[in-house]
Amino acid sequence: MVGLTAGQTLRLNVVNLNTDPERQIPPPCRVVLSFRDAAGHVIDDPSGQPIRRTVELLAGESASLDLNGDQLGGTGDTLLTRFEVRPFVRVLFQPDPGNLPPPCRANAEVFDNSTLRTSLLVPGGN
Repeated sequence: MVGLTAGQTLRLNVVNLNTDPERQIPPPCRVVLSFRDAAGHVIDDPSGQPIRRTVELLAGESASLDLNGDQLGGTGDTLLTRFEVRPFVRVLFQPDPGNLPPPCRANAEVFDNSTLRTSLLVPGGN
């Protein structure tokens, strides 16, 4: 879980680190990026649509998905000042790396909306 407040953005990044010319042909890595709450539910944008992105990444390509803390929370008495969010990456498919680490890697960062300075970097695993 990552703490996020108004004035901050949580960015989820994913990259296909494959650089082997023999494996540059499709199929690419296919992943779904989203953000979940503490109960595991996908977080919606202000219009009620899930904040989610499905991408296909060829070798060397990357993608990201942002969650702006200014768009979260309630109003009046229910206004929240801190949100606990889980960045979530679901790999639908990635090429067989043989004896190498899987080529699709993800990380998450929290940065200040006004200065763009990163305050937290969460490295991803395999």
